[in-house]
Amino acid sequence: MRLRFSAPWSTPLTLISALMVVVVAGAWFSGATLAVVLIGAVLALAAALAVRGYVVEPDAVVVLRLGWELRLPLAGLESVEAEPEAMRRALRTFGIGGPFAFVGRYRTASLGGFTAYATSRPHAVVLRWPERTVVVTPDDPDTFVAAVEAAVAEA
Repeated sequence: MRLRFSAPWSTPLTLISALMVVVVAGAWFSGATLAVVLIGAVLALAAALAVRGYVVEPDAVVVLRLGWELRLPLAGLESVEAEPEAMRRALRTFGIGGPFAFVGRYRTASLGGFTAYATSRPHAVVLRWPERTVVVTPDDPDTFVAAVEAAVAEA
């Protein structure tokens, strides 16, 4: 079993990403070379961290990035559930809050500290292991949850 899910972009992520591209273009056309280099470097880093989608494999959830993948082994997974409000009022403690993704360490009152690989907060799915919590945002949270549960049951 290998099920693939896209990572839909929310309106805030689309706006943040577009704004950053406009800022770089504006700096480019104004001749602000240093600004273009600095902001361009930030955009390049953010693009490398972008989330393109997710794959549920028999032993892992794979976060698809731009040119690479991050594996989240399912061994020891305690729970998986769709929680559309999981990232509501999340405080970013380290990472990016757009452009191209919400990736890094976050904290909320309900989840405590967690790692996000997200693009659309209303699509949040929370995966809990004893030592960590991860939030992903697949296009179909309910089907994603069912696929992860099936993979864990088969293991």
